[in-house]
Order: sequence, then C-alpha cells, then structure tokens
Amino acid sequence: MSGEQHIRRILEDGVELWNAAREEAREAGLGDENFYSTLELQLPRFSSANFLWVFLDCGNSLEDWPISLAGIDLVEADLSDAMLRLVDLSNSDLSAADLSGANLNETVLINADLQDAELQEARLEKANLAGADLRGAVLTGADLEGAVLTRSDLTNANLIGANLAGTNLSKAKLFDATDSSPSQYRRKLRRIGSVGDLLHETRKLRDYHKERNEDLVFYFRGESKCGWELSPSVMRDGFETSESDMLLDLTTRRPVEFSEMPSALARWVLAQHHGLRTRFLDVTRNPTIALFHACERKEEYEKEDAGLHVFAVPKQMIKSFNSDTASIIANFARLSRAEQDLLLGRNYEPRDDSYSKVNIYQDAMVRLCQFIQEEKPSFQNKIDVKDFFASLSSNLNSSLSVSEHNLVHS
Repeated sequence: MSGEQHIRRILEDGVELWNAAREEAREAGLGDENFYSTLELQLPRFSSANFLWVFLDCGNSLEDWPISLAGIDLVEADLSDAMLRLVDLSNSDLSAADLSGANLNETVLINADLQDAELQEARLEKANLAGADLRGAVLTGADLEGAVLTRSDLTNANLIGANLAGTNLSKAKLFDATDSSPSQYRRKLRRIGSVGDLLHETRKLRDYHKERNEDLVFYFRGESKCGWELSPSVMRDGFETSESDMLLDLTTRRPVEFSEMPSALARWVLAQHHGLRTRFLDVTRNPTIALFHACERKEEYEKEDAGLHVFAVPKQMIKSFNSDTASIIANFARLSRAEQDLLLGRNYEPRDDSYSKVNIYQDAMVRLCQFIQEEKPSFQNKIDVKDFFASLSSNLNSSLSVSEHNLVHS
C-alpha cells in the first residue's frame, strides 16, 4: 500500500481506527494470511507523500486545511521527504519515525513523542514543538528557525549543523539533570564565625554527598556581601555587549603578552588577570582561600555579612583546559553579542528574502569554527549548541544545574 493510500485510509476511517488497526497489526503473527497488509501497518511507508495533495484529491477544500491528525500512531513510520506542512500532529507518537528531509514547516507537534526520530535535513520552520519529547532525536542539518521549543526535551538529541535561530533554546530541556546534578542540600544559610566552623561545615557537605555515592568536586567562592547574584563581571552593567571588543582592545595594547598565549581560554585568563571584565567567575578548590576573599572587603561592606558559595560539581561536567568544549566556549565569547544571541536562538530579527535565513545562522557558526581552528587546525565543524548552555548555565538559564550551598561569615 502506498503512502497516498495510507493517507486516504486515515482520512476516511479517522485516527482512532487507524491506531486500532496498527495495534492489531503489531499483535498479529507474521504467518497470518494477511502478511503483507499486516507488515504494511507495522511499518507504514509515507515516503515523499504529500498530505495536502491527498487531502484535496479526496474532495476537500483548502478552507478545511489544515487537517488534524492529533494523537495518531506513526511509530517507526517512514515519512522521509513527506509534505506535512501545517498538519496538526499534537500528542502523536512519532517515536523512531524517519522524518529526514520532511517538510514540517508550521506543523503542530505539541507534546508529540519524537524520541529517537530521524529528522536530518528536515524543515521545521515555525513548527510548534512545545512539550515535545525529542530525546535521542537526530536533527543534524535540520532547519528549526523560529520553532517553538518551550518545555521540549532535547536530552541527548543531535543538533549538529541545525539552524536554531529564533528558537530561544534556553526554554527547552537540554540536559538530564538526574544524571548530571547532585542531590540538593536544602538547608538555610549556615553562619560561620571561624576557620574551624568553615572546615566543619564543608566536611558535613562532603559527607552528605558521599553518602549518596555522588562523585563530586567541590569549588568555593567568597564574596564581600551575602546575597549577591552569582554573575560574572562582564554580565553586569551592560558590559556583555562589549565583551569581544574589550578583549581586542586589550590585546592590541599588549600584543607581546597575548601573542604568547596558546589558546583563547589562556587569553581570557590573562585578560582577567589584567582586570578586564570577563564571563568567568573566580572559584577555588580551597575553602580557606575563598574565606580570605570574603573577608578582604571594602570599607562600605564592613558591617555586612560576607558570603561563601560552595559548588558541588559532578566530575563528568569538568572539562580539561585544552578540551574542545573549553575551546568552543572561550571562542564563543570572541563573537559579537549579536552573533552570540543568534547562536543561542534569541533576540533574532530575520533579514529580508535577499539572503537566506539559514545562511545567517551558519555564517555565525562558521566564524566560531574559524576562531577555534586558529588554535586547533584539525577541529571539525561539528559543534552541538548544547555545549554553549552546559558551560554557561549560570547566565543562560539552562536546565542544567549543580548543587550550590551558601555559608555566611560575619
């Protein structure tokens, strides 16, 4: 049975009968006398099928379009290169379906199950994927410009080469917090009055997580005033719009020092040493050093309680200085603010039709890759945008989190 015939059957019988027929086909043995029809329902083929054309050929009018196929069972269906534009597939099951090359522009996929679906090179411009389950989905090269991804689950999804302009990725779930975040230590602020108190409290925290078999590394940060928001210096007072320009200006002033730096990350570290505002937060593995910084404060904070943050970070989140992830983030910061926002899927204003919208996004990605290749010539353009959020979660409202504990020093 061809894809068009399957569509006719769905339009004539309705979604409920189609779903019942598929369930019956799954339960039937392959020795059944209806072997071929059974197999066709087990693995239906809609490759290159045009849902709109069949809809009209069945005597319907454009005034009745789009059709609602909400809740339809299309598990493991072959929908490669199919025309599904504007179709309502909300609450449908498309897990493990092949949608590669399919046209899903403006399609409604609210709360749809797309686990492990193949969506390479698929067109999903302005598709509504709110609440959709895309865990393990392959979206390489897909065009999701303007798609709604609010509450969608992109855990383990492959987004390499995808156009995500205007998707506001921070509203999607990008990481599995149960695998990456330690259990939360929910207690009130703990007041410390001495070094002994500090060491006692940190031991209690380590024991707490150790009892839960959590393999963690602890980092500490001291601040002059308790209650300050954890925000890097460049993110304060509007300096984030000048981030790359400030680094360029400093390297121009000190060319010899910066020319000796082997990587973008090393240059950012040197820049912070010179007092430049950067996206890095100073932390230490030694709690007493953090305590020193909490106590070393300006006169205006003398009567304020100082604060000390403790971060319990899973070991698998920690990247080496020369890792690809570190290179991606350090060079991402070299992009203009407009390019950064574009790659993060926010603050996007599409250009006119004189220039492909996809190219605008890809141009920014190519520029990032060129920066990385300056320090790693063999680096390939296979960036997964989730890396931006994994390393910048404190500033980009990512779904990934780590345990943060707070101590107060008076």
